[in-house]
Amino acid sequence: MLRQGPETCRDPSRDEPTLIRVAVDAPLPSTFDYLAPAGPAPRPGVRVRVPFGRAQRGGVVLGEALRSDVAPSRLKTVAAVLDDEPLLDSEHLAFLTWAAAYYHHPVGEVLGAALPVRLRRGERPTPLGEAGWALTGAGVAAEPQSLVRAPKQRLLLETLRACGGRASARTLGALIGACGPQAKALAERGWLEHCRLDGAAPADRLPEEAGPPLTAEQARAVERVSGSLDRFATYLLEGVTGSGKTEVYLRLARAVVSRGRSVLLLVPE
Repeated sequence: MLRQGPETCRDPSRDEPTLIRVAVDAPLPSTFDYLAPAGPAPRPGVRVRVPFGRAQRGGVVLGEALRSDVAPSRLKTVAAVLDDEPLLDSEHLAFLTWAAAYYHHPVGEVLGAALPVRLRRGERPTPLGEAGWALTGAGVAAEPQSLVRAPKQRLLLETLRACGGRASARTLGALIGACGPQAKALAERGWLEHCRLDGAAPADRLPEEAGPPLTAEQARAVERVSGSLDRFATYLLEGVTGSGKTEVYLRLARAVVSRGRSVLLLVPE
């Protein structure tokens, strides 16, 4: 199974078992060649479990190989493919293999150390994103007035609509307080369903608020700064305590977020 040297690519036109190169999580400097299991060959960055000596070890696929220095009769087949999608993309693999070579450390251990302990033990990754609730089609069409005898359910329904149809449980708790039983009740009616929210997705946004009307000075400040939101610029907003500077910041922050961008607001202690 021992294999040294650079990674090569398999010729897809050849009708022969697919060889894959694996960085086994072991204190050895070499990578190892295995036969891919039936079906599509696991992609680079996918975790596998492979026979190793008298036991099995975890490893990460580095890619396919055209040939091996080991006789075909001695090559073993991957025992299990643990991921549907790569956990390490090509950029991470390139960096980690470079680090292993630069620091003269076994590449399998370097790749293993880059993964959380649970994943290194072979467990399945947990879904990305934050748990939350989303309106179903029936929930979108539902009339909040029908919940007159369940005011907290009605508030939850209206809040989700204001948040764009879905929101994390954390956001809902911050807006209307604990609402787990109400969410479950609406889910039983088919109006809500569990969802996972990507942290980069704009759906988990706070509801829009009109805010107080701007004074002439505030409006001029917002208009002036808004003209520079697509390029770098600096401004100094002067005003005594209570003059309304914070409202200017909030209006500008909402304008930036509405364009799909993010805002970092620093405040004193």
